[in-house]
This record gives sequence, structure tokens and C-alpha cells, in this order.
Amino acid sequence: MSPPSGALVIAGVGVEPFVKVHPGEADDIARGAVLAALADAAVDLDEVDLWVFGPRFEHPAIGQRTLCPLGATGPTVLNTENACASGSVGVQIAAAYVT
Repeated sequence: MSPPSGALVIAGVGVEPFVKVHPGEADDIARGAVLAALADAAVDLDEVDLWVFGPRFEHPAIGQRTLCPLGATGPTVLNTENACASGSVGVQIAAAYVT
């Protein structure tokens, strides 16, 4: 069942493995999660109104640093930091945005 036209929904998610040390730069790793979320939702980058990033102990503005190289300059970008619970806080923020 599809949501009504114009409805706000959480349509896709993308995650990377939770490991002690990742083999790459945080922005590159996050871009992989963004592309996974777009594929999961079957939408284009310009169709997303809100991005929520929940990295574990990352530098400021990870969402903006991740999305700008992909060409996303208009959506709302929120970054949340709550140690190992950053991802779950990100889901709570996204859910609050659509209700």
C-alpha cells in the first residue's frame, strides 16, 4: 500500500557496519549509507526532504560533508551524536519529523 500523495514517510534507510575501526574516511563511508538509503526507498536524491545522520564520534557536519559532493544542497540535514545510540536517536528524530 502506497502512502497518500505528498505524505511524509520514512521511506528508506542505509547503515554501515558498526565496527571499531572503519577502513576509510567517514564521509565516504556515510555516502555508502546514503546510496543504500536511496536504493532502499527507490527514490532520487532530490526527492528527499530530510536527512538524519547518526554517526558515532564523528566531526561536525558529517551530513553536510556527505551530501554536498552528491549534489544535495536543499534538504534539511540533521546530525545527532549520542555515542553508540546515535542511530536510534536519528530514527526517533525522523519519526518525530513525519508525525
